[in-house]
Amino acid sequence: MQDYLDILESTSILFKAYREIIFLLDQGYPKRTTLNFVANRYSLKSNLRNILNRSAFSENEAIRINSLVLKSTVQLMNKILYIDAYNQLVTFFSLIMNEPLIISRDGLYRDIFSSIHPKEKFAIDENLIQVYIEGLKKLEPKQVIFYLDAQKSHSRIHKYLIESKLQQLGVSGSAICLKSVDKQLKQIENDIILTHDSIILLTGKITFDFTHWYHQGFKKDIYPTYFPLNFQNITWRDFNENF
Repeated sequence: MQDYLDILESTSILFKAYREIIFLLDQGYPKRTTLNFVANRYSLKSNLRNILNRSAFSENEAIRINSLVLKSTVQLMNKILYIDAYNQLVTFFSLIMNEPLIISRDGLYRDIFSSIHPKEKFAIDENLIQVYIEGLKKLEPKQVIFYLDAQKSHSRIHKYLIESKLQQLGVSGSAICLKSVDKQLKQIENDIILTHDSIILLTGKITFDFTHWYHQGFKKDIYPTYFPLNFQNITWRDFNENF
């Protein structure tokens, strides 16, 4: 966790850089150029740049994404749920394993696993998959379909584990390995997609923040309710220093 301690020590600079980034984004500047400009100004390391990339959006984008997030589990009952598997599993498992999460400007929970453990791969095992699917079952969906990136190592094993647990727990669904998960998700119309990928969500896809819901309902007393890296309510309008 040394990398996380280093991040926390840089929180003041991180939030300062974040305010500058969202100010520029709100003026219409492109995200990649803005992120590189501000990150270079503060000589930020790659792990801090990654956090800023995952947390910062223009105000219009943040409002747009938040408006697409279903607020009631009733809206998921008897619906088909398409799941951006690795995107969702790493975030959910971060919660289960008490790894740090961030709350982005759009209000979604996102993991920062790669920023904290840059040399590690997240271990997806049978027990964690079971906990995730048990949570899905509480939503009473009609069917759940996991999309896995075929190029990821062990994706075929994960497909087998997911489908085995779906059958074992009596949840209708399947797991599919694809060359391009993003492309497939963008083609889905009307159904609900579980993803935190802003590129997909900004095409107008309806989503549900499963990790947020699970935290509030089942892990609130275990996982810290205080997020040191909560970017949702930070605004450049209360930032008095000159850029």
